[in-house]
Amino acid sequence: MTLAKTTIHTPFENSQPVNTLGIIENQYGTSQMTDIFYINEYLDDSSLNHAYLRGHNLTGVNLKCTQLNFADLREADLRGANLSGSFLNFADLTEADLRGANLTEADLRGANLTGANLSGANLNSTVLSRSFLNGADLSDVFLCGADLRGAFLNYANISDAFLNRTDLRGAFLKGTDLRGAFLKGANLSIANLRDAFLSFANLNFANLNSTNLSNVDLSFAILRNANLSSVNLTNAQLEETIFCNNQGINLKMKQELIAQGAKFENMPKERVTKTSLNT
Repeated sequence: MTLAKTTIHTPFENSQPVNTLGIIENQYGTSQMTDIFYINEYLDDSSLNHAYLRGHNLTGVNLKCTQLNFADLREADLRGANLSGSFLNFADLTEADLRGANLTEADLRGANLTGANLSGANLNSTVLSRSFLNGADLSDVFLCGADLRGAFLNYANISDAFLNRTDLRGAFLKGTDLRGAFLKGANLSIANLRDAFLSFANLNFANLNSTNLSNVDLSFAILRNANLSSVNLTNAQLEETIFCNNQGINLKMKQELIAQGAKFENMPKERVTKTSLNT
């Protein structure tokens, strides 16, 4: 592939532009690479490690497989950008606009996406372990098969998102909006979802072993074949929540959940009596 010409300014050229063929070597450092003012068409396989791109308009740019580790992309406009396969380890994307961006198989370990807008973005198979997504907008995103182990997603909006088979072990999801989300086969073991909203969510075959679901709204959610071993459901809202064939739920727990409004497809309600609830 022929790479497009990229023009940058550095203090070493007395403000004269430097022309490259899309490969920007990391030889200036964050504070010295002060202004990338023109990026056109393709930057495939380029190196922009430690680049300073805060607030830049990168709408629709092709940054496929680009090295952007430790880059400063705060408040950057990356709507519709192609970042598939890119490396953004510890990059700062605070409040960046990534609506509709392609981040499939990108590596964002430790990245800061606090308050970022990723609505409608494609993050399938993306690595986001130990990343910061507190308050981010992830509504309608595709996160199937993504790695979000230990990620911080407190108070994020992940409503109507696709997180099938996503690894969320040990993730922090306090107060997170997951209404209508698809979490089939997702691994949420040891995750903290206290005060989260999961109404109408699909959690079929999800692993919720030792997950904190206290004060969670699970009304109308579906948890068929979900692993609920050692789960914390204290004060959870369970109106019309569907359970079926769940590991970790004994008869007494089933009866208590039904009394709170839950439905068990493999246990008729008529079997529950006031007497049995007190045994």
